Amino acid sequence: MAAPLAPALRRALRLSAYVAMTLGVYWANDHTPPEIRFGILYIVPVLLVTWTEGLAWGVGFAVVTIGLREVVAWDQLPAGTPLLWRLVNAGTYVVVLAVGMAGLQRLRHIQRQLSRLATHDPLTSLVNARTFAARLTQELERNRRYPRPLALL
Repeated sequence: MAAPLAPALRRALRLSAYVAMTLGVYWANDHTPPEIRFGILYIVPVLLVTWTEGLAWGVGFAVVTIGLREVVAWDQLPAGTPLLWRLVNAGTYVVVLAVGMAGLQRLRHIQRQLSRLATHDPLTSLVNARTFAARLTQELERNRRYPRPLALL
């Protein structure tokens, strides 16, 4: 049986996958005709990295994808497109990213709160009966495997 990967290695592999995904979107966006635009797909790696690695990584990826997206967009937009419309086009992407990233951060916060409420009493902050029973069962199972003295307070 293979040993599980260390958390640092798993994180490095995830980040590498997000970078590869971002570069794949860039390649697809750059190598398609101007009528087909894949720039919106940059949202996928940005939101994934925001969810798994946090807001700081998400913002970093967002900045990079904004740059990559705009490099292609400036070439693909018709030559006579006014600067204002180019900026509006770029700004809408930034707004969509900001809303998505803020929503994910809020969802993560609520998830942490619900996880805590599922295991702890809100008044005393002590573990609740269900968590106590689960931990007691776990310790009793461990005691059956490795018979040692066991105390319960």
